[in-house]
Amino acid sequence: MPKSIKDIGQYVSSVLQVQQASIAYTDSAKKLFDIPDGAKIHNIHMDITTGFNGTTPTYDLGYAADADAFLDGATLPSTAIRSTATPPTATIAQWNGVTSGKLIGTFVGGGSNTAGAGIIKVAYYL
Repeated sequence: MPKSIKDIGQYVSSVLQVQQASIAYTDSAKKLFDIPDGAKIHNIHMDITTGFNGTTPTYDLGYAADADAFLDGATLPSTAIRSTATPPTATIAQWNGVTSGKLIGTFVGGGSNTAGAGIIKVAYYL
């Protein structure tokens, strides 16, 4: 059992961090935020504040070289709700410098979408 804060450090190798950005039905390769190189995504939440309408509203999350690396066609709900997505297992290249830490989000719809908004939250650790 650790006896001091210094001792606790030997048991804690990473701290979960969260960043968030607004999303909308108008997003097209929108830069959301930067995460540090080498970060490992733990989970992704979408808090939908205005339901998405139209045909097949989905959202992709990735980086410039692979716009759907972490979310590929995540279905967006038509009502206000929280949804959770578990990202796919990333390759070593995706975690180490290829992305430069810049995550982008892209709304994908069938062309008849006129509403939809929310907050995407990405939890990651180093």
